[in-house]
Amino acid sequence: MKKTILTAGVAIATLSLAFSASSPAHAAAPWQASWIGVSKSPSDAELPEIVVAKALYGVRGDSTKQVDLTASVRQNMADGNFTLRADNATAGRDPAYGAEKTLELEYTINGRAVRQSVKENSKIDLATGQMATNQNEPPVDKPPVGSN
Repeated sequence: MKKTILTAGVAIATLSLAFSASSPAHAAAPWQASWIGVSKSPSDAELPEIVVAKALYGVRGDSTKQVDLTASVRQNMADGNFTLRADNATAGRDPAYGAEKTLELEYTINGRAVRQSVKENSKIDLATGQMATNQNEPPVDKPPVGSN
């Protein structure tokens, strides 16, 4: 009989047990264990190396109506979160009330330079480059404080 031992979903050893019908019931059965090493599960697939140079959210080309999210995006990636939302909640405020906004990204993925423009209320997965619109989530577009 062979048995694989798993720890946190990772195979660490295979045990081989042999029994003989002629062995007395109280006799110890021979056993054998062999180390097979640590292997990654499919969910632990290697992630690409991503280096974010710039992440600006707001009105493209108008630095007075943008929020620099570079440090925040880098921290999210360090925490293992590669999906970014281009919205006011992510920016912490609305840098240009009523205007169309984008998240402008400049980064490298495995050494290859990439520039992405993500429309407001959309998402991007930096590891895969996949973009999606947050269709089920209402936009977070609140008027500035004191503008009533």
